[in-house]
Amino acid sequence: MTDCLRKKKVKTEEGRTPRVAWIDLARFLGIFAIVFGHTVQGGPWNTLAYSFHVPLFFFLQGVSFSLSAGVQRPFIPYCKKRSRQLLIPYAVWACLSTLLIMAAFLVLSDPQAELFSSPLRVLGGILFGNPDANRPLWFLPFSFLLSVFHRVFLKALSRYRMVGSLIGCLAGIVFTFFLAKKEGALLLPWNLEILLPMSVFFLLGYLAREGGVLQRLSSLSQTKRMLLLAAVIPLWVFFALKNGRVDAWASRFSNVLLYEAAALLGILAVVLFCMSLPPIPPLAAIGKSTVAILVMHKFPVLLFQKAIPFVSDLLARENALAGLAVTAVSILLCLAAERVFCFFCPILVGLEKKKIKSA
Repeated sequence: MTDCLRKKKVKTEEGRTPRVAWIDLARFLGIFAIVFGHTVQGGPWNTLAYSFHVPLFFFLQGVSFSLSAGVQRPFIPYCKKRSRQLLIPYAVWACLSTLLIMAAFLVLSDPQAELFSSPLRVLGGILFGNPDANRPLWFLPFSFLLSVFHRVFLKALSRYRMVGSLIGCLAGIVFTFFLAKKEGALLLPWNLEILLPMSVFFLLGYLAREGGVLQRLSSLSQTKRMLLLAAVIPLWVFFALKNGRVDAWASRFSNVLLYEAAALLGILAVVLFCMSLPPIPPLAAIGKSTVAILVMHKFPVLLFQKAIPFVSDLLARENALAGLAVTAVSILLCLAAERVFCFFCPILVGLEKKKIKSA
């Protein structure tokens, strides 16, 4: 069986890290789950989406960090690149979202307009990494923090990166227990409080690639992968529903063992499923546009939830089919908007002009 990590790659410019087809497909599933979770805000399907989507992205960051040999890159250029990809889109969209969402709530006479009554509170939320107008944006500064932290951490470990990564995973799980047991929320700038809990998934992604686990999964026959997938999915669903609704952003993990089990089984299910698929360019393209979708999906989703009566009623009743349809339309609208930004100011969606021209 062809090694997915080596053979299923998308052509890229010379000198750039080759894209792996299954990773882009996994990113597509992850961003679809995120938008769906923000669209249908309750019910078992929402619980399942929240059980794995954020951990999946941090796992994939760890895999990509290994593939790109991120630990070997010079520190300052690495930080500058991550800033262009994550911090600039965050700053722009946090401010823009505040203006647009505040205006929309005022026009609709929505009670949530009170969130914007204090300019200092609004500015503080943006600087803190949690803008009230567009909460999903928290992911961008935190991802910057996570990637830079592990660039330093793994570089410092030198020859002991594998052992150090395992110890880091254990430390992250222990700290997750602490957060879950702590009375009252621990709120730090840029969601620093969940750095260690989310490091578990980043480091597992790094270890899975460095230790050859992903290569072994990709070398399985299609039949064996599908049988393994069939065994993993029921376990993931059971643990996720047993644990209930979780939210990494709010440090809400419920039962930590169930949380870790559901997240890891969900990640494994996505990896196995995406490795079993042939390259699907349209879905892979969406997987490459996760930043654009993340920063913009709030707008179409809010439109469907607040301003279109029939659809908003279905979403309020947690109708999964309506949620899937709204999710798909919202993503397509984000992609259309991304193409516009690509011509005028691609950095707003975390891209550079030379990458757009070659796309």
